[in-house]
Amino acid sequence: MTVVILTLSGLDAAAGLDAVERVLAARDTYPHLDKTLIIDDTGALTSHTGVFEHLLRSRRLDHVLCVAVGPGRRGHAGGDDTADDRPIRIPSNISSSRGSALLWVGDPDGIDCPLLAGAIADGHTGSSSDGLQYLIEVLSVDEVFEKVLELVRGMPDGVASPGLRLADADDEAAAFTAALALAIQRITGPGSGPAAATDTRFTALLPGTTGVASLVPGGELASYHDRIASSVRAVSAAIAKPAGGFLRRAAPDARADVIAIGGDLAVFRERVRRLFTDAHASGEPGPQQRDAVIAAGVSLPAALGGAQAESGTGEPDSAPTLVRRTVADAVRGGSTLPWVIGRLNLAAQQLKHAGSGAYLAEVDKICPAGLLSQLASPPERPAGKAAAEAWRTGLGTSQAAVAADGLASLVARVATREWSGTAAVADEVSRTRIALDGISQKLTDHAAAIDPAAVSGARAARRAWLSDTLSPILADLVDKVIAAESATPSSDGQEAFQRAQDKTAELIADWTRQAAENGATSRPWFATSAVHDHTHTDDDLATLRDALRHDPMDRMWQLCEPYDLGVLDVNQAPRVVAFASRMVKEALGKGLPDDMTWTASGSHAGLLRLVPLRSGTAWTENEPPEPAELAS
Repeated sequence: MTVVILTLSGLDAAAGLDAVERVLAARDTYPHLDKTLIIDDTGALTSHTGVFEHLLRSRRLDHVLCVAVGPGRRGHAGGDDTADDRPIRIPSNISSSRGSALLWVGDPDGIDCPLLAGAIADGHTGSSSDGLQYLIEVLSVDEVFEKVLELVRGMPDGVASPGLRLADADDEAAAFTAALALAIQRITGPGSGPAAATDTRFTALLPGTTGVASLVPGGELASYHDRIASSVRAVSAAIAKPAGGFLRRAAPDARADVIAIGGDLAVFRERVRRLFTDAHASGEPGPQQRDAVIAAGVSLPAALGGAQAESGTGEPDSAPTLVRRTVADAVRGGSTLPWVIGRLNLAAQQLKHAGSGAYLAEVDKICPAGLLSQLASPPERPAGKAAAEAWRTGLGTSQAAVAADGLASLVARVATREWSGTAAVADEVSRTRIALDGISQKLTDHAAAIDPAAVSGARAARRAWLSDTLSPILADLVDKVIAAESATPSSDGQEAFQRAQDKTAELIADWTRQAAENGATSRPWFATSAVHDHTHTDDDLATLRDALRHDPMDRMWQLCEPYDLGVLDVNQAPRVVAFASRMVKEALGKGLPDDMTWTASGSHAGLLRLVPLRSGTAWTENEPPEPAELAS
């Protein structure tokens, strides 16, 4: 709101000039004075003529809206207090002829009355606050100020008596700020999300999700493995045949075949060790490492996801990476940022890239040197059934088959983890986790700086509902920051954290400006989620509709005394300002006054009834009325 309130009530001319000077001097606080609302005493208006002139000659404004409080000048001491004996004198420099307007509040407590000749006034009992305070709050809203100024300065003498019918509403800017803080507190609160056992989103980031590596049939490594397996089967079949029998068959001597199996296994083992050495990389394998993998006959699965492209506008394109998509789905699904950060930490631990060289010890464990020595020096087959059985077991052929299978499985596992693009995913997971830390910290700081006034009842419920409406947009904000990191990776964790904080602050500022200009539920440029306005219940909307559809000629809260009714011109139709927050424009629907004033701020909605005064009740101070006017 840009309405500036200048209170002159209770001040003499000198103190009034000091008050004006303080406002004029505070240009940072009051950069614009074109919407200046003056609160003064009715009987002191003329004594403040010089104060008004000083203000209007400052070249900061050329008109004001003035609220004059209290009865007009009484005619005769001890005389009959009729309305025409109590004229309101208006200095010419704040008259309607100068583009200004005046609202006369004869009594801040006011009365309840209809606009009828001979109407009976009842004391107002509908509020614990006086009507002046409510009136000032309503006039402090930019849109209402402008509408009232426009209507009243076009009325006779530029003066009106205000009446109110208000419904409990909420200041849109305050509601947005408070609701955003609530949404932030939810998304940055203690970690919560689906149980790890039932949530499969983050397992999609782990190796093997898109398939596992394998040995290419007929490739170098597959050929070693298959030859060993085939040889072991043949030897096992041969040595299983008993010696002797009717034809006196000689016991087969399989030592040469066993030695050959040992030789093939030694070559297979050494080829795996050389592959792990040649393809070792501390990060993502380069062209040379990949060539070594391909030459060895290893088929790699599809990569889990690469870096995101950037559009020509500097914004990420519409194809999110797997990491970004996983995080966005979790946040939009209601998971808090701390919970998502925790899941990314777990994924990062399982994605740690050790390099294939780290598995050399495992090669030796699967195929130990002792097994190769055993295969290289097999004993002769002994006589006797029991001895032959022990001999067959001691040859080591079954262990050779197990070792060959183990080496093949190890190559596939290492290829899946170390050579299949998981290093790029691991790097993005780490950067995204750090970026989420930055987002969470910036959002937390933003919410902590908000100190919304305590509300209850319908206002508290509306802010909670508005918070639910804003939550999808907040999730979009998180995704937009992550998208920027995904599209243009930071050089290190510190840069990722700071960039995320800066981008978060930028988007919050953009969102806040959007809400101020177009309404609390309007979607900022970065929002992609569908947003629905659920900020009001049916009962709440019914109350607002009743206030806005109220007949302005019927009973309302008029801010005057009972005997002031005689100076209200009930023969003329009052001017009416029907106003409500933009937040409820769509929800209220049709059937409202044609000339609605939709506000971007203010904590009330309803009607402001502007009743003209009878001729002769007010006049401009330097234009005294004719005697015939007073006698009418």
